[in-house]
Amino acid sequence: MIKDGQTYRTSLRFLEIGATARTHFDLYNVGRPHAENLSDATGLSASLLTFEREQLTCLYTASAMDVNGSPITTGDVLPLHCTAPGKAILAAHSAEEAAVLLSESERTPCTENTQSTEALRESLEDIRTQGWAVDREEWQTGIRCIATAVSDTDGNLHGALCVTGPTDSLSGKRFEQDVPGLLISSAQEIRSKLS
Repeated sequence: MIKDGQTYRTSLRFLEIGATARTHFDLYNVGRPHAENLSDATGLSASLLTFEREQLTCLYTASAMDVNGSPITTGDVLPLHCTAPGKAILAAHSAEEAAVLLSESERTPCTENTQSTEALRESLEDIRTQGWAVDREEWQTGIRCIATAVSDTDGNLHGALCVTGPTDSLSGKRFEQDVPGLLISSAQEIRSKLS
């Protein structure tokens, strides 16, 4: 802590510690250029998230050039039940494991679009089949997200890759086909480079 007049603030030492800590994640080291390329290709923010100790944490976000800030920033901890990366992580686990993770996590609705627990469980099967998850303003009003889990070639789960943007930028064919195709392609490139 640093004393600033009559108040205290967090020192930048935590930034140094966090920046060092994330370099120990293969997903960050391998995935960063792919997230940047995905952001450039889509014009949306692309993020890499890891799932550690039952928490979904953002390792890195490549922000779109024409967007003022991203809804997901480095260090953010996201809920599992109402975000596309959270759903992708849940779907990467067996139905039984996902049920345990859901029972142990906070499931407060974030918006009026947040799915019920039963609807979420049903959607996990679709996510497992199609390979990607969506968030239709379930976490933040006006924001949509598409995500996929990222595993290595041995099947070890490393985290998730997602694309996030305003609802008007992620709709129609772009939301249903174009961006998911680019996302899956980027995730496969990362997967092939993870050891």
